[in-house]
Amino acid sequence: MKSKHAIIAMLFIVAIFVSKGLYTSSMLRSKIDHSYKEFEVVTNTLSPLFDSYGLALVDSQVKVSHDLITIDQFRSILTKTLQQQHILLDTYKRSVSGVETIDDKELFIRTQRVTEYIKNIQVLTVRGDIKEIHNQLYNGEMYRVIDPVTEIINKILENKFDAAEKSRKIALDELVAYEKVVYFTAALTIILGVALFRCKGDCVAKKKPRRSTKRIKNRY
Repeated sequence: MKSKHAIIAMLFIVAIFVSKGLYTSSMLRSKIDHSYKEFEVVTNTLSPLFDSYGLALVDSQVKVSHDLITIDQFRSILTKTLQQQHILLDTYKRSVSGVETIDDKELFIRTQRVTEYIKNIQVLTVRGDIKEIHNQLYNGEMYRVIDPVTEIINKILENKFDAAEKSRKIALDELVAYEKVVYFTAALTIILGVALFRCKGDCVAKKKPRRSTKRIKNRY
């Protein structure tokens, strides 16, 4: 009876161990998938988008204002920049569809202002109005449009990095908890194994036949 109880206890422990293992495996897989998607968003959309606004647009307008590039080159850069921004924003909108944050919505509003600014500058390039393009740069108009966008992109990036760090900590905590279950299960299994072995030994000892002490009388 004792051995039966020990076997049931061991099966119960194994069931707990397997359940915890499956849960931990599923949770870690989910966290890894989420982290990879966040990494993709940062690498393939937000970082290039930041460069497009903070570098390409600003750099080209500064250069054309100082006659380092022609107005036709500037117009070509603006067209490519606008196309790239459109593609990147569409990609980002799809990636956050259904889980949009307030910051995401603010990003879309601010990028629309930049789009309008670029279109206005394109009109100036067609007219060949370098002076007004120069004024847009040095009166701070360009920075009043660009800075809010780069600021919100930075904020979103920081939030995503913070979320990734939290996911990493949760995953590590689950691994530590699972390790404790493994150690506990191993210790309990050893204890029950020893108890079961002793129980079997006692049962064998009880069932061992005793030698008869009666003397056989001599019939002759």
